[in-house]
Amino acid sequence: MTLYDRIKKIADDKNMSIAYIEESVKISNGSIAKWKQNIPKADNLYKVAKFLGYSVEFLMSNEHFDTNSNDLENSYVIKENIVDYKSFLNENEIEILNILKRFTDNRNQIKFIARAEALAEEMLANIEENKK
Repeated sequence: MTLYDRIKKIADDKNMSIAYIEESVKISNGSIAKWKQNIPKADNLYKVAKFLGYSVEFLMSNEHFDTNSNDLENSYVIKENIVDYKSFLNENEIEILNILKRFTDNRNQIKFIARAEALAEEMLANIEENKK
């Protein structure tokens, strides 16, 4: 199941259109459809995930799911009372979450994620360049 298919299924189960989601999270019309073939920007994916009530990890996973069953209780559905999320995160991911908690609003969290993604890409490019 592609990222688009997963989002489409969730949207259908919530009686929402893809266009409605795009409008609600303020991304351009047709953006989500492009995710069938392209990797989305981190900030746009985060907005959609949060709007739908799921984690980015869940939307991008290949796990089978049924939004009408209780199986979601065991998945990555965002809840206020997640008790042991650290059990499925590595040390770097936990550190990033702790940094994100310092930001008081979503806009700054999204900016941080986008900057971290850009830095990671730059670091990977430098590693590849040094291999040559």
